[in-house]
Amino acid sequence: MDFDQWRAAWFATMRAKGHTPILDSDGDIDQFVVSGGYHNGPGCSACGWECCMHCTDMERIPDCTQVRADQAARDKAEREKLTDIIGAFVP
Repeated sequence: MDFDQWRAAWFATMRAKGHTPILDSDGDIDQFVVSGGYHNGPGCSACGWECCMHCTDMERIPDCTQVRADQAARDKAEREKLTDIIGAFVP
């Protein structure tokens, strides 16, 4: 796998974990959100996660915590809606 393929796979994994990448002025993933010495990498605009993409294996990219929070809010709203529906039929 060449560098461009590796970078594309890394960014795809980041998105698959629910992250919303911070974009640069050209609309591409900003791979210099983290930038210092030999380290550089992207960041997530939803949860604030960021890392050096050279030091972090794709398999170690965590799930976006904001996605979990959003899903929990949707689940709660759905439960409340179902409770209201059931309450309309149960005396």
